[in-house]
Amino acid sequence: MEREEFDHLSPEEQKAHLARIERFIMAPGHWPEVNSLQLGILLRAGGDAPVAVEEVMLSMQNWFGINPEELSHTIQPMIEKEWVEYNDHGFVQTTPLGREVLAMHKAPLTKAVMWSLKSGISNMEERDEEGDP
Repeated sequence: MEREEFDHLSPEEQKAHLARIERFIMAPGHWPEVNSLQLGILLRAGGDAPVAVEEVMLSMQNWFGINPEELSHTIQPMIEKEWVEYNDHGFVQTTPLGREVLAMHKAPLTKAVMWSLKSGISNMEERDEEGDP
């Protein structure tokens, strides 16, 4: 939930929202454990409209090389934790709680990716300077 959305809630709604996510809003290291596949699912299903499970599966196959059984084993606990919703029409969508979990991990994930890219570029530059292919 964006800060602006939160600010428009009544005091009772704000209190209820905070109580629901309180166990997750903690210092880094105490955040819920989320692996890269779970982050991928939260990202892929995090739009304004629900996404067909087949589309999520195709994305996860392309991004991570997983099969439908692996997706099922990964997404079921996410549904139980109320991070994603699955409807009878075969669509999945990240819940408000799932968006909170994703938001907690986005900045560290982005930093890790940038650090990894920077490290890779530095290694390539070092090899170029040494005359390595």
